Amino acid sequence: MVAGTRYRFWCGRFHEPAGQRESHSTATMEACVKLCTSKPWCTMVLHGIFRETCQLYDRKVKIEATPPQSSVLWNSAVNDRA
Repeated sequence: MVAGTRYRFWCGRFHEPAGQRESHSTATMEACVKLCTSKPWCTMVLHGIFRETCQLYDRKVKIEATPPQSSVLWNSAVNDRA
């Protein structure tokens, strides 16, 4: 839970990375998720494993769905707002 919003975290797994609504520079996944929580439209984040990149998405993804893609580039988190 982050500020009352439930998230599911995935290490090295993610949904389609194209089409982010916003992109920010954040050092940690925690900061990225807090940023998402502050936006009422944000339902998913990707955070770079080796880069300080935070991408925010307004995408209808079920929190229970295992992300289909994997690599060493991204960690992801999906919340239950979708």
